Order: sequence, then C-alpha cells, then structure tokens
Amino acid sequence: MNQFRQIICVLILSLSSFNAIAKPSSNDVQSETLVELNLGIYSTLARLRDSHERSFIKGQTLEIWYRKDLRKLSVAERSKFLCSSVKWLIIGRRAASKGLNQLFKSAPQLETVKMVTYDLDTSVALDKAGKYDQRRKVKPLLIISMTKEKLSQIDASKVKLSLERDRCDSSAKRIVSKFWTSIR
Repeated sequence: MNQFRQIICVLILSLSSFNAIAKPSSNDVQSETLVELNLGIYSTLARLRDSHERSFIKGQTLEIWYRKDLRKLSVAERSKFLCSSVKWLIIGRRAASKGLNQLFKSAPQLETVKMVTYDLDTSVALDKAGKYDQRRKVKPLLIISMTKEKLSQIDASKVKLSLERDRCDSSAKRIVSKFWTSIR
C-alpha cells in the first residue's frame, strides 16, 4: 500500500509540472506532493485541515504551514515539539519518509524549506446589521528553516540521535539554518 501511495504521489508530481503555467494551483499540488512523499508532516488529508495549514512554493523556498497552539503547552512540551519539528523537517515524520535530502533532489530548484507553526487568534464582533462576524488572524509561533547548503554540512543520523535526547532544544536551534519564536 505504501509503495502504491508513493507511485501515485510521483505521478501527481509529474503531471503537475506539465501544467504549471495553465493551472495556478499546480504549485500547491507539487508542494503538497513533495511534503507528503518526502517528509510526511501532515497527519490529515488537505481537505480536512485548516485552510492555512498547507504547503506552497514561493521562489526557491518551500513553505510548510502547520497548525498547533504552542502557547497552551508547558515549557517542556514546547521543547519536545521544537525537537520533533526539526526532526520532521530533516528526516521526516513517518518511518517511510525519505527526508529533506531526497526532497531537494526531487526539486532541485528549491534552496530552502521553511516550516511555520501557527495558530489562529479568533475574535467575534457584532456588525451593524446585528450579525456576528468571526475574525481569524493567523499568528506564527515558531519558524524554522533549513537551506540546502546547511543540510549538506550535517549528518542526518546524528541529528536524529541528538533530537531524541531530553533537553534537546539547544541542539535543535543549532541544527537549523534559521530559528524564530514569538513565545518566550
């Protein structure tokens, strides 16, 4: 079954590259396929996710938006999530994931992969007609990225070991090309 899924993903990726000019959504199809096949970050189907939880290619960067409210987590849980997200970015989330090296080989035009962990700030206001208007504002909470150059300088097998230890957050911050968080 897993091999069948990989064949389908490669087929979709191949077909989407032929229609890149005709269909504006082919970028989304290509990026979703790259992420699913190589990193396996999302655990739900795209149609079941929040509309902002997606991946897309912007220039030479593949952006992966992942929804999780880190503000509700303890310091230890946030640290564990940071380590997990760096591991997902480099090695992949699932055992069958091929990793970031393979993603860069599959899409040589890419130079950077960026993962943005976000949540939504929701507010409700009463409009002039007396109807409630729900507003949703995307709030990035953690941004990590890895460049092709930085990835070539690290050993992925050692990364996995260093990210599975307790108190691995300092290692995680050193491994990635860029690290930013809004949570202190």
